[in-house]
Amino acid sequence: MITHSSVMQRGSQEEIRILHVDDDSSITDLTGTFLEREDDRFTIETATSADEGLERINDRPPDCIVSDYNMPGTDGIEFLQTVRAEHPDLPFILFTGKGSEEVASDALTAGATGYIRKQSGSEQYELLANRIGNAVGQYRSERRLSETRREYATIFENARNALLLIDVEEGGFRYQRCNPRAVELIGRNRSKIVGARPREALGPENGMKVVGAYRKCVQQREPVRYTVTLDLPVGQVIRESEVTPVSSDGEIERLVAEFRDVTEQHQRQRDLEKIETLFQHAQDSLFLINASSEFIVERVNPAYEDETGVSASEMQDQTLEQLLGEEQARAVEAQYTECVDRREPLQYTEELQFGSEPSYWETRIAPVVLDGSVEYIAGATRNVTEHKERERELREERRFIEQALDALDGLFYVLDTDGTLRRWNDRVPELTGYTDDDLAGMQAVELFPEDEREAIADSVATTLADGEATVDADLRTAGGGRLPCEFTGAQLTDEEGNVAGLVGVGRDLTERRQRERRFQALVEESKDNVSIIDADGVFQYQSPAIERILGYEPEETIGDTAWEYVHPDDRERLKNTFGEWVTTPEPTGTVEYRARHADGSWRWMEANGNNQLDNPAIEGYIVNSRDITERKENERKVKSITTQYKALVENFPGGGVFLLDQQMRFVRAGGNGLERMGLTSADFEGNTPHDLYPGDVADEQVRYLERTFDGENYTYRQEFRGKHYELRTMPVRDDTGEVVYAMAVSRDITQQVKQKHEVQRQNERLEEFASIVSHDLRNPLRVAEGWLELIREECNSDHIDDVAQALDRMDALIEDVLTLAREGDQVDETDPIVLANMATDSWQTVNTEQATLETGTTRTIRADQGRLQQLFENLYRNAIEHGGDEVTVSVGAMDDGFYVADTGSGIPESGREEVFEAGYSTNEDGTGFGLRIVRQVADAHGWKVAIAESEEGGARFEITGVEKLE
Repeated sequence: MITHSSVMQRGSQEEIRILHVDDDSSITDLTGTFLEREDDRFTIETATSADEGLERINDRPPDCIVSDYNMPGTDGIEFLQTVRAEHPDLPFILFTGKGSEEVASDALTAGATGYIRKQSGSEQYELLANRIGNAVGQYRSERRLSETRREYATIFENARNALLLIDVEEGGFRYQRCNPRAVELIGRNRSKIVGARPREALGPENGMKVVGAYRKCVQQREPVRYTVTLDLPVGQVIRESEVTPVSSDGEIERLVAEFRDVTEQHQRQRDLEKIETLFQHAQDSLFLINASSEFIVERVNPAYEDETGVSASEMQDQTLEQLLGEEQARAVEAQYTECVDRREPLQYTEELQFGSEPSYWETRIAPVVLDGSVEYIAGATRNVTEHKERERELREERRFIEQALDALDGLFYVLDTDGTLRRWNDRVPELTGYTDDDLAGMQAVELFPEDEREAIADSVATTLADGEATVDADLRTAGGGRLPCEFTGAQLTDEEGNVAGLVGVGRDLTERRQRERRFQALVEESKDNVSIIDADGVFQYQSPAIERILGYEPEETIGDTAWEYVHPDDRERLKNTFGEWVTTPEPTGTVEYRARHADGSWRWMEANGNNQLDNPAIEGYIVNSRDITERKENERKVKSITTQYKALVENFPGGGVFLLDQQMRFVRAGGNGLERMGLTSADFEGNTPHDLYPGDVADEQVRYLERTFDGENYTYRQEFRGKHYELRTMPVRDDTGEVVYAMAVSRDITQQVKQKHEVQRQNERLEEFASIVSHDLRNPLRVAEGWLELIREECNSDHIDDVAQALDRMDALIEDVLTLAREGDQVDETDPIVLANMATDSWQTVNTEQATLETGTTRTIRADQGRLQQLFENLYRNAIEHGGDEVTVSVGAMDDGFYVADTGSGIPESGREEVFEAGYSTNEDGTGFGLRIVRQVADAHGWKVAIAESEEGGARFEITGVEKLE
């Protein structure tokens, strides 16, 4: 192979590589020389055979092939055919000495670019060079056009934006081509888009929107940009579009529409606008910090300005140290640094001072990560100074109330919804013997024996479900003993009204149980009232219990409609319930309602029924009802227990409750005993004991209080202004266990001290007399009773019973004399007593036959419980002895005391003073000491007792001068 090349001039046009194939090398050399002279772009490469030429083409295809026709082996036509199989467009000129129309025709048929016969003279080379230049130029143009088309097609198909090629037709537009992105954004198959008009491809309404832009583009002959909202199969979208005209010979034949989806971008913009609106109008204080090394304030919202009193312009671009000062800035920077390092939100409470006073802020910050690094810190903060102060006050109030609860005699406890002990007062470990550690986390039922646990669990469940419950059960002590108690619980709810647990109080029933066992044989079981009502609600029958329960004679209600006796607020509900009852033959559940008592008061009743309308022996509806007024009262008391606790502190009976800080200054004082001391709560608060009491009294108080701050409880007595007081001190601890206050509870025991001294003097005088009466009189009496039994066995005489009755009367006389002698005219200690409860309890200890007791008072008084019971028992016996077995006794309150009245025959005015004399009796079986004991009890308390006539004409005993507590 011989290669001829000319030196290309700097800046000349593109080189044209020519492969000349001819078996005569002299021809190729000569042709190469002439061609290079004709065009300096030509570079000639030669081959002497078709096979060698094919190798050159395979190695590096030339820009043009010039080939002889008549060559050994493979001729020029065959060579051309082989080339065309791989290079259909490569310029190929047959340059041959053998010329004929047949060869020329075969060459052109085989795909030759040109055919030139070899001739003499140099003109043939000029022609050949011209043909080569034109062929290569056309070949390169077509190739570039093809490549450009391929590039455009590739760009069109792979463009990130959607593209539509639109034909402009007479009267409209038609989509000629679309790329995959357009198919994706339109949401239809390519076949439904290409060849379709805009209304067909996009829908009528959407088509109208885009056609308007297309027409505008054609009219203005320039690109048109527009944003349009479309309802497409993919949903409602927003498209940002541009349509461009494509002209040919001055006519706009096509449009190119480019569009992209900006739905999310518009949504983000709206979201940003919303965020900005929230930022500007949020109630919380919002801020943005540039997370540089110095943490620079970027932005704050108006709420932040209002809360801090510092304007946004003053804070913007300020470092934390410039804004807050060095000390505060260090604390805040520590939080910001932790947020940046952890790349997590933080929430904390901080103390900051923007003005003259410090304030507390509840702050939440979060890192803003951009391109993998924390660039900003976004935060929200709220001024919680008032909330913090309120929390402190509530903690102090809570500690104060807890200490007051610990001073109570009864049990106080709080349970979680799962029945776990959550809180309790000091009386719980004192009575049970368990330590606080033992009680912590203990289930309430674990404090009871196995046989009581089911009832306790049911009571807890009832309280949590219904709001309240009361149950009597034995408490199991740590030593295994049993302690009878009454437990009353009430539901605890949170601020949203959700049940959070229960609060309860427990009352030691040991003494009451002892009394019940002592008099069990004498106590009659109370009976429910039984009524028969017809289908219209009219009473057909009433059992005798109605008189005991509601004070009506059974006969006086027969024929009355039951609803007449029902409280107006309960009447309609009870009618509806009764209407349901009479339609079912099965026994019913219970219903509660208020019934009018004969005295005009309202009593709570619980009733259930049994349908016997179809029973010919009854032909009515049987209703069993019972009085639940006391239970309702207990439930009401439980509901108000929290208020009562607070009231207990403020109106502590017979003494005072005091709270002192570590500087020995009174923080709070309450109790009705302050008035007796000639002081008020205001006199105490802010002062110390030395400001209020004599030096020796104050010194002793301070001495005990100092020990109390060391964590100990103390009880001691003092005398002040002629009165005696018992004081109990206890430490008040904060959440960490540190003693922060000392509480003192004082009780006026002046009367008890005097009584104790008086009783001690009297006991010595009376004990001797009591011994004589008990021994010297009862021993002969027992001997006489023994002989009388022997006589009864040996003979039969009517006089034996008279003698026995006389001996019984003597025994009663001796008992009353012993009572008068031993009890005396003084009482040891007094306690708060609910008058109605004591009246009812005392009634149970007396043989009352068919007599009825009525109590209509809620008064609480201060008295000696045992002596007050003696007073009631003797007045009851007196009423029954003189008024008969069916007498009605009523107990009620007066302005300065109470009364006991009966429906008996009464006491003449002239003899009302004599009845209190020892031995006086108008009943031959009476001892004559009963009313004497009544006066003795009254005198022992400092009361007065007088006799008047009751409304029914019977006797009315009025006891006055009684200390009342409500």
